[in-house]
Amino acid sequence: MSYVIHILNMCLIWAMLGVSLNLLLGYTGLMSMGHAAFFTVGAYGSALLAIHLGINFYFAMLLGILIGVLIGFLTAVPALRVRDDYLILLTLGIQMVTYGVVVAGIRFTGGTQGLTNIPPPTFFGIKLQSAISFLPLILIFCAIVVAISLRLINSPFGRVLRAIRDDDIAARSVGKNVTIIKVIVFAIASGMAAMAGSIYAHYSGFIAASSFTVDQSIAIVVVVIVGGTANIWGSVVGAVVMVVLPQLINYIPGTALLISPIREVVYGAMLILFIRFRPQGLIPENVTFRTKKPVVPDNKDSNMKDVLANSNSTFANIPVSQREVALQANNLYKHFGGVLATDNASFSLHKGTITALIGPNGAGKTTIFNLLTGFIQADKGTVIYRGRDITRLPPYLISRIGMTRSFQEVRLFRRMSVIDNVMTVFPKQAGENFFRLFFNPWLVKKQEQENQQQAMAWLGFVGLQNKAQELAGDISFAEQKLLVLACVLATGSDVLLLDEVVSGIDPEAINKELDLLRKIADSGKAICIIEHNIDVVKRVADIVYFLASGQVIASGTPGELTSNPELTKMYFGT
Repeated sequence: MSYVIHILNMCLIWAMLGVSLNLLLGYTGLMSMGHAAFFTVGAYGSALLAIHLGINFYFAMLLGILIGVLIGFLTAVPALRVRDDYLILLTLGIQMVTYGVVVAGIRFTGGTQGLTNIPPPTFFGIKLQSAISFLPLILIFCAIVVAISLRLINSPFGRVLRAIRDDDIAARSVGKNVTIIKVIVFAIASGMAAMAGSIYAHYSGFIAASSFTVDQSIAIVVVVIVGGTANIWGSVVGAVVMVVLPQLINYIPGTALLISPIREVVYGAMLILFIRFRPQGLIPENVTFRTKKPVVPDNKDSNMKDVLANSNSTFANIPVSQREVALQANNLYKHFGGVLATDNASFSLHKGTITALIGPNGAGKTTIFNLLTGFIQADKGTVIYRGRDITRLPPYLISRIGMTRSFQEVRLFRRMSVIDNVMTVFPKQAGENFFRLFFNPWLVKKQEQENQQQAMAWLGFVGLQNKAQELAGDISFAEQKLLVLACVLATGSDVLLLDEVVSGIDPEAINKELDLLRKIADSGKAICIIEHNIDVVKRVADIVYFLASGQVIASGTPGELTSNPELTKMYFGT
């Protein structure tokens, strides 16, 4: 019986490791191959404090967790400057450094000989010295890790994590501070792994460097992949599989002396097979154990469609030149090596006006959008939003103050539902703040209910209310274009920059999009579009700027520019 309880205890400890890594790998898209390093820090930190300073287990574990959080934070800062393969190498290097320190620090860590006589904790006055006595304590801490993780991922904070995973550029463009969020989740995951390490050390009573190798980091990754990325319960199931399977191998005749290499072969084979044939794992991301109630718009709430439709007379009789300037671009220059992408480009965007940027390919139109929104920095020139110089601000701050863009390629959070895409972009969500999420849950819950209604209203405005629960990656291309528009509107920005908003969709969908753009502009928002379809420009634009070789060479109404034979020849080459 004690053997079965020991296996259960190890399943719980590995579940903590799997869940913590899943926050990084599954939900945020950060591939860490050094997660066992934080497991090591928690184990040795807690054990050394207890052995040499006689510190109580719970306090020693808390200090071990804090050390893990600190090292996780210090790891995240350089890790955020690299991506993909380089991130794997960086975290692998951290794992190897941690292991090297443990091996070399013989005086404190015992090196390869390990630490012995790690004092067991007490629980309600009972000294925990057996597997069965440890079970309630380990179960409690595992439940804490799972509960915290579930709270995180089923919240606005969790939506931002998934948004970053799906498309971190799009997340930044709608006002999310991707860097801070990544640092926070890295620190949280590291602290959870350190907690598991602390419990493991005091449960085992002995730890050695051989328990904290690169192989352990790989095994934690296998737990997540096998169980299912972006599913907390999948990590629990994956931990059970990965702990129990080697024990079953023990019962195969002739394997007693080969259990270690056989285990590695089995782990590697499982990883290959799951990646090849079932990459979603045993429990896929969107499988939950609770029923989601469909969101029904509250008729008492203001409907965005009506709000925009009823404001169409505000700017109709005011000449464009007399409307309030929302954005002014002054003398923008940008070089890419020897290429001058923008050359003294200046223009203004007015409230209640649709402005179009047109010109041949390579004229610098998209570069201008990147300069306006902070994705690239101008070599010279300024961008003034409502009298404020925003030239050097990062993209997320530019979106927060009131200017948001779309991209030439459709950038959505494709593995999230349509309604979650819209709810992600709402600004100032209490649930995106880690401390409010846990210490002011009533405010978070109230705001979530309000945001659901508002999201459904925006989906109703673009005609996607019936698609709310579908994955964004599964709806049609035209519907994705509408969803992008709903997301841009949901940010509440006054200036909207839309890059080829109607390209690649059928005439009926184009008509719908253009009608929506007119209503949005008539509500007072300043809209700037990049568009190659001259018929679209004629139908919807109030003013047009013609670009060539990064310069604004002409401006005027669509009729004025399209009737100019020199511009027509430059644009069409005829």
